[in-house]
Amino acid sequence: MKTQLSTTNQICYKSLLQEKEYIKNLTAKFVSRFGDSLDCIAYSWMVYELTGSKVLMASLFAVNGIPNIIFGMIGGVFVGYHSKKKIMFFCDIGRGITVFLTAILFMLNLLKPWYLYIFTFMNSTFESFRSPSATSLYSMILDKEKFDYGISLDNTLVRIAEIVGYSMAAVFIALIGIGGTIIIDSLTFFICGSIIITIKYKDLIKKETMTFKSGFVDLKQGFKYLLHSKLILYICIFSAGINIFFVPFNSMQAPYVTEILHKGPEALSIMSVPFLAGMICAGISFPKIKKKISGFYTFILGGSLLGINYFALSRLGKISEYSFVLILLGFFCFFMGIGVILMNTTMQVAFMKNVDKEFLPRVAATFNALALCATPIGGFIVGGLCTVMSLSQLFMDVSITVIILSLSQLFNKELKKI
Repeated sequence: MKTQLSTTNQICYKSLLQEKEYIKNLTAKFVSRFGDSLDCIAYSWMVYELTGSKVLMASLFAVNGIPNIIFGMIGGVFVGYHSKKKIMFFCDIGRGITVFLTAILFMLNLLKPWYLYIFTFMNSTFESFRSPSATSLYSMILDKEKFDYGISLDNTLVRIAEIVGYSMAAVFIALIGIGGTIIIDSLTFFICGSIIITIKYKDLIKKETMTFKSGFVDLKQGFKYLLHSKLILYICIFSAGINIFFVPFNSMQAPYVTEILHKGPEALSIMSVPFLAGMICAGISFPKIKKKISGFYTFILGGSLLGINYFALSRLGKISEYSFVLILLGFFCFFMGIGVILMNTTMQVAFMKNVDKEFLPRVAATFNALALCATPIGGFIVGGLCTVMSLSQLFMDVSITVIILSLSQLFNKELKKI
């Protein structure tokens, strides 16, 4: 017992440096997310420059979610019969080729708007198979005892990669154009895949060949496992719920600063930068917070922070002092970022720790599909509510709902197991 306690106490961020395969995976993810951040800006500019249509941009967002809904479950079953790193490698190479082809066609003025639907569908299809593979691989390269620190560091570096990518996107576009920037994004996929294929681990691959019948049986077993494990089911539901409740803040920032605060574009920066800073701080501090108050209360704290700061933002328009409003805006967004990460990271760690490795790809596929469906569903709900109520009222109603739901979980015996 003493030896076990001593080993647990020695786990920290420094101990992760000894996990070479984890570091490889982390490096690959950092490179990939940096590329995604460049692409987020460059691709949007490319679509708008190519079509001038906001409707097309919205429809592409919808198309992006379809493959995960169609192939997500199948991908989770498929992963159980094949090498995880090989699936990730081929998916990265496939996405790299698709993005590279998009950039070349754009630079040669040969890119047609309807091509974008095909390329978007292809990229999302690759992601449908890669995502459950990545989740399963993670559990094979890092011990459960290190998940708190591993996932926290993972989330923190992802946010840093996003900040670097968003910051450098404008510079790259100015120097090498939209097409050149998208080519850089395609190269990050090739680099990511090249790193992933070098990872060494003991894979769990089913010996028999996958057939339609065996695949259906596996899919059925995965659903059965999920439905019979109340804790895992709650984790999936709450993870989807977090995405839904985050939609108003994420999608209504521009209307919020203009209609509620009566401010200009500078307010958008004051919202996003402190928010990301809060996410980074929470990501770094998560293991220590969880040790002090447990994962269950960390989740409750995160939900309470999200709800409280939604409420604060709904009332911020009542203040007339310009500089004081901007200071409070940054303050509230900082703590909202902390709340989101505390909730998300708690759910991620609990999911990884409590799902058996054998079922992880299949359950992860369901987990990802629910999370993916939550955002467009949330967008649909928010869009409908905005037609019958003001944005400040919407924020207030969301805040009350989130706080009540978070505090009511104090009586949830299953969730206390996290």
